[in-house]
Amino acid sequence: MESLPDTISSNSTEELPDQTLIAYKYITPTICVIGIIGNAINLVVLTSKELKQSTKGHQRSKSMFTYMKVLAITDIFSLVMNIQSSAFTVKGYFRLTAIVPMPTKGMAEYVWNYMWTFWHIFLNCSDYVVVMMTLVRFQIINNVDQFGKMIPGSDSKPHWFISAAILIPFMMHAPYFIQYEVIPCGAGESHVFLDCWNVTQR
Repeated sequence: MESLPDTISSNSTEELPDQTLIAYKYITPTICVIGIIGNAINLVVLTSKELKQSTKGHQRSKSMFTYMKVLAITDIFSLVMNIQSSAFTVKGYFRLTAIVPMPTKGMAEYVWNYMWTFWHIFLNCSDYVVVMMTLVRFQIINNVDQFGKMIPGSDSKPHWFISAAILIPFMMHAPYFIQYEVIPCGAGESHVFLDCWNVTQR
């Protein structure tokens, strides 16, 4: 996960360039919505009775479809996080170069400690699932039974590898859930603003 900025900006009125605003306000959400719809359709197809019946007796094909279902789910969640990030950027609560004060403590806590962390967890989950899909596809195309001995269960017991694909990114990014401490704007100074919240690295 990329490190978040250390600088804290007290000015959230910084205007985005027109082309950047268009990208965050229209283009990114549109692409994400299309991606969410596409992945949702994938889930409907992959969970259909017809597909389950057609894969009876074909363990590797069933495993591939299992990986594809998990990939669709993780992609949906990462796209939802992407939409949220774009919305915060458009509202002026989020900048790539500085931490911008937010109107509520909960929002600051969510954005900097949870949204970023979950976004990267879901992205990494998708990466690991794609790796496993690639290995299973290699076995299917080349009909290499010996390959299963190198990575036992990759095609016959996908749930173990899916669990690992979720658990490993979660453990890697877990420290980021507590990376930032939410403080009132002006903390440590003569005036403290309780309707304005900033974060500082612990």
